[in-house]
Amino acid sequence: MLIAVHNGQILAHQAGQLPTIALYSSLIPKTPLMRIGQFSNGNYVYTVEIENSFPESWILMMPRPLCQIIQRRDVISAMMRSLQLTYFRQQHQFCTRCGHKVCLDTKTASTLCSHCGLQVFTPISPAILALIERDNTILLAHNIRFPDKLYSLVAGYCEAGEPAEDTVIREIYEEVGLLVCDVRFMSSQSWPYPHSLMLGFRCHWQSGEIVCDNEEIIDAGWYTAHDLPLLPKKDSLARRMIDQWLSEKHAPSPEDTLFQDKM
Repeated sequence: MLIAVHNGQILAHQAGQLPTIALYSSLIPKTPLMRIGQFSNGNYVYTVEIENSFPESWILMMPRPLCQIIQRRDVISAMMRSLQLTYFRQQHQFCTRCGHKVCLDTKTASTLCSHCGLQVFTPISPAILALIERDNTILLAHNIRFPDKLYSLVAGYCEAGEPAEDTVIREIYEEVGLLVCDVRFMSSQSWPYPHSLMLGFRCHWQSGEIVCDNEEIIDAGWYTAHDLPLLPKKDSLARRMIDQWLSEKHAPSPEDTLFQDKM
C-alpha cells in the first residue's frame, strides 16, 4: 500500500481505495519513499510526499472523510502515521543544536545531523479525553473552538512530568471546576493534527458544581443517554468513548449529521 500525501491530503481512488506501490512510478515525489509498517498479511506500507500531479481517476481527499470510507483500523493507523511523519519532515529540516541541514533516516523515521550527530525522532504530544460519569449521566462540554451546538468530552494536554491520570484530574478541575475519582484508562488514538496521541480515560464525579473556565469551555452539562446534544463524528476517540457508554445504557448511537461533516 502507498500513502501519498500532498498539503495534508491523501491520494485515493475516486471510489475511496488507497493505491498500491505500483502507482509510485506515475507520481512526482517531493521526498524519499519511506516504508512505515507492515500489515498482518505481510504487505508493506509506504509513504511519500508528492507534487499535485497524478493519473486520472485519482483524487486528493482530506483524511477524516477518507477514514469514514475506509473504516479499517489498521489502514487508518497507517494514514495517521504517514501524516505525522510528513509534518515532521516539513518542520525539522535543520538541526536544532548546530543549525546544519539534516537528512531523513528512512529506517527509523528520524532526522540525523551529519555535522553534530544529533538524532531527532518524531514528536508525540499526549493529550487526555475524559468521560465523566455521575449517576446515569455524563458530562459534555462546548469548547469555544467547536462548531455551534457541538459538545464533546473534556480534553487537555499532558504537562511535563505529569502522569496522564493526574492530567485528567487537573484538566477537569481547571475547565469545569469538578473533582473526580476512579480514573481509569479506556483507549487511545493517534491524532495527527499535528502530532497528538489521544488517551481516553473514564472517571466518576466526586464533588463540585459545574463552573466553566470561559477561556476554553463556555458551556457544559450533565446528559442522559436519551437526551444528547450534537456529538463528535464517529471517527474520533471521543465519540467511540461516548458510544461505548451508550451501549452500556442500551441506548442507540446518534448518526453523524451533514452539519458535522463540515468539521
